[in-house]
Amino acid sequence: MAEQQIPIGPSSNIASVTWDDETLDLIIAFVHGGGGVYRGVTGNDANGFSSAPSPGKYLNDVIKPEYPYERL
Repeated sequence: MAEQQIPIGPSSNIASVTWDDETLDLIIAFVHGGGGVYRGVTGNDANGFSSAPSPGKYLNDVIKPEYPYERL
């Protein structure tokens, strides 16, 4: 299946979230430019953005503490 766009609610910081189900890379693009990739992200954690009331809070509370990050 490869890359899929994860729908997110309104965010002042996150422009888009894309998850690759083959590599388990979660790609975050930021509103004001730049972005990064979190490696090894599970499908459950990636899809959690869809129901998160705040995408930024979800990123900070769930993704950042658990997965290695690489700036793009």
